Amino acid sequence: MLRVVMDREPAEQGQMDAGPLYSTARTIVFEVCRRLGLTPRIHNVPWARALDDVYHGEADMICGLFRNPEREAYLVFCDYPMLWERTVVVARAGKAVSLDSVADLRHFVVGVVRGYDYGERFNRIAGLTLESANDNQLLLRKLLAGRCEVIMGNWDVIMDQAIRLGVAKDIEVVLEVERAPLFLAFSRKLGDRAEALASEFDRVLREMEQDGTLVRLRGVWGLE
Repeated sequence: MLRVVMDREPAEQGQMDAGPLYSTARTIVFEVCRRLGLTPRIHNVPWARALDDVYHGEADMICGLFRNPEREAYLVFCDYPMLWERTVVVARAGKAVSLDSVADLRHFVVGVVRGYDYGERFNRIAGLTLESANDNQLLLRKLLAGRCEVIMGNWDVIMDQAIRLGVAKDIEVVLEVERAPLFLAFSRKLGDRAEALASEFDRVLREMEQDGTLVRLRGVWGLE
């Protein structure tokens, strides 16, 4: 059995399905495990807890995250990305929020999800005023309630949540920050097994790219 953690939204909020990013990520994990003869047990938890679980070895693998030096200290990453994320800044429609670059975020109250990494350019900004939430649905609600002026996130996830809440017309993208890969990674608490699993998952992910499986699974929801 392979203990897998991924973000809890929106599958554990009474939704009928998990949305584009999460549905695709789960399907990819199940297919890789099927080809490797592994049985995954996926737990959807708040993102900060997911990171904590793999840090302490309470989970073996985490699904769909940016790669950075801090995380590499306690995780062994696959080299081949499972998905690509389009990170954007979103504001309430009609609020005339203008950004020339991501550095301009220092002039706004910025909504973020706890534990998320929004990329190196965001991390380098000094003097940010942040409003945190446990997940993207709560973050979107805070934006619409005026608790923050803009929010950061994956556009596919934010728009999916906006459609579910019936507020898609009330938000707009004011800046595209970056397109970046999302990876699978394994807890270093597994010892040598973490390196072995990362290598095997890499091999199968490459096979799935070559035989068209990844393109097909991503394409179900229009993802890259």
